[in-house]
Amino acid sequence: MSPSKAASHSVSGTLHSNVSSLTALKRFEVMNNQLYGALPSFAGLTQLQVLLLHHNNFTSIPADFFTDLLALQVIDLGYNDSVAWGIPASLKDCASLHNFTAIQANVTRQIPNFMNALNFPSMFTLKLSFNNLEGGAAHELQRSKSTVNGSRSMGWADGSG
Repeated sequence: MSPSKAASHSVSGTLHSNVSSLTALKRFEVMNNQLYGALPSFAGLTQLQVLLLHHNNFTSIPADFFTDLLALQVIDLGYNDSVAWGIPASLKDCASLHNFTAIQANVTRQIPNFMNALNFPSMFTLKLSFNNLEGGAAHELQRSKSTVNGSRSMGWADGSG
């Protein structure tokens, strides 16, 4: 089994802290397993396009998790609701992002102001339902092509009325 594709293989344990040394990695799929503990940083994986981590038991996301993930198009962190976390500022590095999913992932605090159409021009899907989000940005995103706390709607949150 390749370290980049261990989806639905009943894998348990933690991810090794040196995952960011896999510099040619394009896909990392470990969804639907019994992985737990802190997620290692994926910072610097400039070729990574798809990161599927959903349906595990990860407990935290480091602040630099998304740093320099310039090619990242799809991330799914859903159903990892062990510890509350906020969307890290390093997500802004992922301007190629098309799909960000963190359904029932215990995302708390406010949605960062940088989550808008200017910083993510290719964003098509933003799914943040069943979390504990607060503030005006969550309300603005409810007008977007996104699902925020169970609401689905049709335009990007670009600040227009």
